[in-house]
Amino acid sequence: MKKNIQIILLCLVPLTLIYFLFLQHSNNNERELETLVEQLQIKNDSLKQSNELLDIQIALQKAIADSLSKEIQITNGVIKKLKNVRYERIRAIDSMGSNKLLEFFARFESTGTDN
Repeated sequence: MKKNIQIILLCLVPLTLIYFLFLQHSNNNERELETLVEQLQIKNDSLKQSNELLDIQIALQKAIADSLSKEIQITNGVIKKLKNVRYERIRAIDSMGSNKLLEFFARFESTGTDN
């Protein structure tokens, strides 16, 4: 009987040691995983804040782009009007006789007749 107890103890001691080593290793892994999860959560929160700031910047840039598009449309309208005025003036000058051209460019009044 004493020999059986010794054999059982010889088997139980290594098994107990292996069990405690496994528990310690398991606890270390759990702590490492918890630390990793916390670090990832911090990084995730940081990225979320960065995304929110970028969304604000995108909205601001879109508003600026829309404003510039409207300004471009207004400027294009002014350019078109100026081109029409210039074209009308060129047509008016083109239809003038020589005396009228002299009056127009030299600011000189003539009483002669055009040929």
